[in-house]
Parts: sequence; C-alpha cells; structure tokens
Amino acid sequence: MFSFARRNGKANPNIDDVTFERDSAAVADTDFGLPPGGGAIMSVALEGGVASPQITNATFLENGAIYSPTTDTAEGGAIYIVADTTDDAGTASVAAPVIKKSSFQDNATSGIGGAIEIAAFEGGTTGAHISGSDFSGNTGALGGAINVVSDQHGTPAPTLDTTTITK
Repeated sequence: MFSFARRNGKANPNIDDVTFERDSAAVADTDFGLPPGGGAIMSVALEGGVASPQITNATFLENGAIYSPTTDTAEGGAIYIVADTTDDAGTASVAAPVIKKSSFQDNATSGIGGAIEIAAFEGGTTGAHISGSDFSGNTGALGGAINVVSDQHGTPAPTLDTTTITK
C-alpha cells in the first residue's frame, strides 16, 4: 500500500484488522529520490503534505524491502514512513502514523529499519505513535526493529508505549 500526500494534500487511510504477509518493495522512486522501502506500506509526505495512516490490529509477517543499486539502500522491511521538504510557504511535511495493537514478525531489509523506518528530512516532521504492539525476529543492517533517521533540518519524533521488542 502506498500513502502519498504532496502540496498540502492529505493521505490518511484507516487500516484495521489486516494481515500483510510476504509483501516486498524493490523499486526506487527516482522522481522523488526515495529508496525502495515499506514491503507492506510506504507512507510519504512531501512539500507540505500530510500522510498519517491509522493502523490497528494489523499483522506484518515476513515482509521485505529489497536493495536497489539506484539509491544504494532499502528501508523499512514492513513500513517506511518519510516526511521530506516544506512547501513554498515553508509549511512542513508531516508523516504521523498511529500504530496500535499490531504485530511485526520476521520482517527484513538489507538496509535500515527491519520492521519500520521513520525518516524526516529538509524540514519534514514525523510524529509516529506506536502502542500496544509487538516486534520479534525483525532484521536490518541498522535498527533491527525500528530505525529513526533525520538530517539537520528534519524532526523525527516517534513515541513508543506498551510495546515489546525482542530478537
């Protein structure tokens, strides 16, 4: 699933009681410079857009992001969340998914964020909230379960509560 918002647009799907199993992402988005990521879900906000899926009681099992030589990486085995750039008026892009009571098992990437990659660049803001969820057996080169990354202009601000992360 691809959730995309640009230029003050909104992409806020509700995902409830869904299983994502053995999905993969292998193609880089060269138009926007995004690496392959989010084997199951990729949520992107650009140029002042808001992309905030609401995910409840979902299962993410054996999803993967496959390395791309075009971007030299792969990110977020199950979910890739990114907020990048502001619009012309300086409005920040926001990617703020809410993930509740969900399970992430055996998701993988050769890059970063075995289960989830959360990224904020060039004025983007991420406010992911993950609660009551379980992560087990997820793998990545960095951030086996969750990886958070930012450049000097981004603001990643994920919150985790009542969540278990195990090998």
